[in-house]
Formats: sequence, structure tokens, C-alpha cells
Amino acid sequence: EDHVGATKLLAAAHLQNDQPGEARALLEPLMVAQPKDAAVVNLLGTAYARAGDDTLASAMLERAIALGADTPAVRQQLGQLQLATGDTAAAGESFARAAEQDPGGDAAFMLALTALREGDLDRAQRTVDQLLTERSANLCLKCHLD
Repeated sequence: EDHVGATKLLAAAHLQNDQPGEARALLEPLMVAQPKDAAVVNLLGTAYARAGDDTLASAMLERAIALGADTPAVRQQLGQLQLATGDTAAAGESFARAAEQDPGGDAAFMLALTALREGDLDRAQRTVDQLLTERSANLCLKCHLD
């Protein structure tokens, strides 16, 4: 079990250093041994994405979400891959879910961009307005806490 954590950390370091091939070499055998480990699947999806294999990366990220790694960051990464492959409808769903999980986060910008790409100017405007309201409220709260 200790080696699993160490391997994940080393793979994450390779990803941080833009070495997706090295990360894949560590993670692919680990996924065979730990197929239900959401973190392993998520890291492997990121490695595939960084290596340019968007289709395999999307599949891994969808699997990671199904295994419990349903975070705004994972949803946003999935949405960006879906957008890159031209699946704007799926990207919009991923960004919308990420924005629900983190209303003031960057996924809302991506959701607005997706709406613009789909030609839905009203939805894009509503999304930006909502984001600005959320961020403004957070700034006001921060001012009171400082």
C-alpha cells in the first residue's frame, strides 16, 4: 500500500514536470493492480491528456468521476478535452457540473465560452453575470475578513 502512494506521488511529479510518458509508465501497471483507485485513474487520464491522447484521456476522466473523483477540477479538465474534440454539448454539461460544485470557479468562464461557441448569447451573458455576482460577493466577504 505504501508503494501505491509513493508511485502516485512520483507520477504526479512527472506530470508537474511535463513528463507524461514517465507518468504513464508508472500509472498503467498501477491501474491494472488498482483498477478502482479513482486517483490512479484520474492521474492516468491527465497523463494521456498531456500526451495528446484526448479520447483516452476523456475515457479515463469519465471513469475517475464514476469512481468518486467528481471534483470541479476533474470536470473542468474533462470539459476542456470534450471542447477540444468538438463535443460542445458534453463540454457544456461538464462545465455546468463543475460550476455547480464551485460557483465562483473558472469552470463558469468555460461554460460561458461553450455557450458562445454554440451561439447562445443569452446563456453566455447569464453565466457571466452569475459569475460576476458570485465573485463580487466573495470579494466583499474577503474584505470584511481582512
